[in-house]
Amino acid sequence: MNRKPILISVLLILALVILVVLVISKNSGGTRIPKENATFDEIIDKYTNVGWRVIDDQRGQLNNDSHEDRVVVLDTDVKGIENNRLLIILFGLPNGLYDTSIVSDTAVRCSTCGGVGGNGDPFSRIAINGQSLEIHHTSGSLTRYAETESYLYLSGEWLLSTTTVTTFNANDPTVLISTETKTSKDFGKRVINPIVQK
Repeated sequence: MNRKPILISVLLILALVILVVLVISKNSGGTRIPKENATFDEIIDKYTNVGWRVIDDQRGQLNNDSHEDRVVVLDTDVKGIENNRLLIILFGLPNGLYDTSIVSDTAVRCSTCGGVGGNGDPFSRIAINGQSLEIHHTSGSLTRYAETESYLYLSGEWLLSTTTVTTFNANDPTVLISTETKTSKDFGKRVINPIVQK
């Protein structure tokens, strides 16, 4: 029996599979297959057109490719969802458009989450530091607590890598009381959870 035609067929199929994998990897920047392929305004307008407003917008590099990414925080006064805020992470694509990585309504605290003694709105800002996404909150009254959560995009998830809490006197922020940093070894696996569509 001549096995040569069978062997050639197997090799051709294997080569085709490898080619498909390489094409997908190239188009995904090594991390994803583009899903949205829309402009920044097209994505954000879906929210601003129904009562959301942008309160923070940062640009940087989060997923180890050469395309600029953006992170946006949205707030709203719409009745029924006024205590929610949205965190939207957008990956830049080669054509200048964006792919939505995640939309979360739990990552950024609401404007009243600081409580009566917490001096109101705890949200300070977001920042992109290298490939880390930082979410900054502040709480407390006379003794203030500045908390920074740092997230990294790994294996398709936004994993919390470190938390740093700095305590200081509200009357003199230059006087630091304490600083404590914890890593995933301390708190285990924690991720940014995507919004649950109702």
